[in-house]
Amino acid sequence: MVRSDDSADFQEEVGPGYSISWNEVLGRTPPTPSLNGESIPLDDRFEILALIGTGACSKVYKARQIQPSRVVALKVLHSHLLTNAETIARFQREAESGSRLNHASICTVYEYGRLAKGQPFIAMQYLEGESLASLLRRFECLDIEEALPIFLSCCNALIAAHEKGIVHRDIKPANIFIQSIGKERDAKLLDFGLAKLLSHSVPTLTQTGIALGTVQYMSPEQILSEPVDARSDIYSLGCVMFQTLTGRQVFEGRTAFEVMEEHINKLPATLQSAHPGANIPSELENVVLKSLAKDPERRYQSVHELRHALASLHLKPKGSQLNQVALVILLILTAVSIGLFFMHHM
Repeated sequence: MVRSDDSADFQEEVGPGYSISWNEVLGRTPPTPSLNGESIPLDDRFEILALIGTGACSKVYKARQIQPSRVVALKVLHSHLLTNAETIARFQREAESGSRLNHASICTVYEYGRLAKGQPFIAMQYLEGESLASLLRRFECLDIEEALPIFLSCCNALIAAHEKGIVHRDIKPANIFIQSIGKERDAKLLDFGLAKLLSHSVPTLTQTGIALGTVQYMSPEQILSEPVDARSDIYSLGCVMFQTLTGRQVFEGRTAFEVMEEHINKLPATLQSAHPGANIPSELENVVLKSLAKDPERRYQSVHELRHALASLHLKPKGSQLNQVALVILLILTAVSIGLFFMHHM
């Protein structure tokens, strides 16, 4: 059995609420505050400003934390899941794992606990931008020059997590948030809800025979419910790199079980064959395909190694090939002109 959480990729909602003095207008107790008809959680520590999105397990609000005063993304578990022990454990794992990490490429968890009516919450860094999943829905794939900084940011985040003994286990475009800073795109890693601590003393959320994750990005060992380590995150990031550069999933079976079988047994296509018009350098192709090796022993053995391989790529600047073609044409025209000059003067 596989637990897939693609449905938790938040859908944006718009339209802030507004304030009404119900005592003055109707002469009775005000109803539960709402944003566009949505009831909002009440707690003296937070002022809800807007609903950002709704997922399978939680809602995320833009909120103002009263003390200290700052704008946060407030993630609140759905009330109907308050009796679901596994969901609560996952939510708690996300909060605890995120709070242990302090890195520029990881969304900061400020605080977590329970609201006044008992719903678990996580108060996180409020980010402006969109997920990589949203970006790929708009553009299908990204140029190498746009994609590489995102890959390097993901590597930086995973290095910080792995050094703390935390394996993410759910690397996918929906969990990579893109901020535009000037001309550069900065990526932050989100959602450590499936994170695994590399310690035998920490209980796992995975029951026997159940693989947690999103099938399109799961490593073979994760699908088989075998022990996972940092190399599983490398495989998942390899799936993300493949999709970002080609606009296609590594494996596109008709069902989740077909996709799982392909992750275990089928070799991935080359990036160039997946997207013939992309002109992907062989060095980058080799980096991605090594990340996607079935056997963890044949992948990069650490994200440090993967990051070094990506940072060492000698990629031609955008437009350099056109410049080379123009230079060749110019040389040919020059040679022809010189030839014609001598022909006329002989």
